[in-house]
Amino acid sequence: MKTFNYIISTILRISLIFLLFFIWVRYYVKSLTLVLIITSILTLLFDGFLNLLIKKKNIKASLKKEEIERAEGFCNYFIFNEKSVALNFFYNLLKDKYPAIKKSNFIIFEKNNIRVEKENQSANKNGDTTDANKEITLNVNARDAMENSINQNEMLVLYPFYKYNKLNIEDLIFIYNKTKNLKCEKVIICTSDFDEQVKKAITKMPKKFIILNKYEAYEQLMKKFEIYPTTQIKFNDETRFTFKNFLEVSLNKRRAGGYIFASIILFLSSFFVRVNIYYLIMSSILLLVSIFSFINPIYNKKTQEKVI
Repeated sequence: MKTFNYIISTILRISLIFLLFFIWVRYYVKSLTLVLIITSILTLLFDGFLNLLIKKKNIKASLKKEEIERAEGFCNYFIFNEKSVALNFFYNLLKDKYPAIKKSNFIIFEKNNIRVEKENQSANKNGDTTDANKEITLNVNARDAMENSINQNEMLVLYPFYKYNKLNIEDLIFIYNKTKNLKCEKVIICTSDFDEQVKKAITKMPKKFIILNKYEAYEQLMKKFEIYPTTQIKFNDETRFTFKNFLEVSLNKRRAGGYIFASIILFLSSFFVRVNIYYLIMSSILLLVSIFSFINPIYNKKTQEKVI
């Protein structure tokens, strides 16, 4: 599905750029063959430039308004409670799917390993001890098996670090020092938000760090496993409609279709109007707005790489 969406997205982007150049090359060049050749060359050059400029990413508006509010409410719940609340929640989220061990500040788990509880249940199903003793034995054996399994394989670390302010460099150094001796594949930090310095710093760290803000943690962990905190803390947010809000609505990817349609109508009208330069100009402007709305990383929400 991702490959199909990527192909469709690429075709649409290139088509928009091609149409933009075709409008103006056709205005100045009479030969249709030459127009197509020149337009194709310009399209390839401009598309390559765009890819270098924006460092092409998978951009999509993935969360609805209600989900955004829930993500913020869950995050506030973690912030205004002791750190053990977030730690216990994420441990319970992971332990049913992966072998997981809860430490004082983080959770260690093995993604590619099967659940050892099932193996222990199978091994002990013929035992003749009482139900209570079987449960105690199972828990001890399962924990020992998980310790051995995780120590023998590449592991992942999930570190909940929720605070009111953004995660900063000092926080990142603190987390690194807590996890630097672990032979883990990557460290996943769940937090409310993080600053630009941290975003740059994690690319230079000796081990791989992935940081999820409150929306990404909601989408990639809670929503994925369909497990959510039982409590939310919501604040009243009375915001006014600003020019930035206007841009977010106007230049969103979902608005691109309307701009394309209006541009095509104006372009076709230019064939029947004697002074067609004005139609060509307006058609080009709408196409530019459409291209920007389709590819811009500012007013379209991004999703990070798959973490688990």
